[in-house]
Amino acid sequence: MPAINIALVNEQVMLWANFDAPSDVKLQSSAYNILNLMLMNFSYSINELVELHRSDEYLQLRVVIKDDYVHDGIVFAEILHEFYQRMEILNEVL
Repeated sequence: MPAINIALVNEQVMLWANFDAPSDVKLQSSAYNILNLMLMNFSYSINELVELHRSDEYLQLRVVIKDDYVHDGIVFAEILHEFYQRMEILNEVL
């Protein structure tokens, strides 16, 4: 399982995890399950979804957190837990 990265990007807290890039065949065969993951509500996000970005080297799962949630440690722990759960789902799919 990849590490969870946390950074302040353009004044917003972003979480992301880089997975090894799957082959095109694996990505296509997993498309239905990946789409279901992407459409699951993530209420802490500015757009209420997680994002998936692809490069030659990795598949990046990421989310930009709403400002309202970054100042409460208990809520931020819940965010990390929920993001980790999404990572587990993606890891199983890939």
